[in-house]
Amino acid sequence: MSKKSKQIGNIILWIVVILLGIGAVGILIHVIRYTDRSTGEFKSFCVTYGDETILSPMYELTLERGSTETFGVKYTFDTAISEPHDYHVSVVANEDADFEFTAGELTYHWRTEKYFDEYFGLKKEEQGFSLTIPENASIRNALESRYPGRAISVPAPEDLPTLDLYTINVSSYDGAVQYVIRFSIPDSELRLEVDRSDYIF
Repeated sequence: MSKKSKQIGNIILWIVVILLGIGAVGILIHVIRYTDRSTGEFKSFCVTYGDETILSPMYELTLERGSTETFGVKYTFDTAISEPHDYHVSVVANEDADFEFTAGELTYHWRTEKYFDEYFGLKKEEQGFSLTIPENASIRNALESRYPGRAISVPAPEDLPTLDLYTINVSSYDGAVQYVIRFSIPDSELRLEVDRSDYIF
């Protein structure tokens, strides 16, 4: 082998080493970016909200009446040519914020309510989902959407839990990665209805 050929071989070798190094650094940065710092767990599926990437399995939000909130979903190793993966999303009651209410003659527990997708206008798309908080959002209205035609009675405001009342459950297509996004809707106008004996919240 001539001296010139050897030099060319060394140059090519160094180029390969540098490219491999850049690739390794890129992968490391990618892994760090999608690692939950509280647990050290790498997330193969994540949710985004605004400029924030949600990596923690538990997340809390305060959402305003009349607002439309948009969330993105991402499989971290997908590329522009990857086949799309499905995911699951639903809006339910926060099971840790329990109280009793009546619908008609029957008594129920808030924690068991599982179907608020329609009330919050949940729209699921390939790249993410959105929900719209009604202008008149209240516990009563949410429950009336679940039990149409029945009289709804809920506890007085001081007897309600202080925890976030609603939960968005998001999971990857296989359920391996799950997120619980809890949210509240602030209300500065708690009031007693004039024609009923219970409160709107």
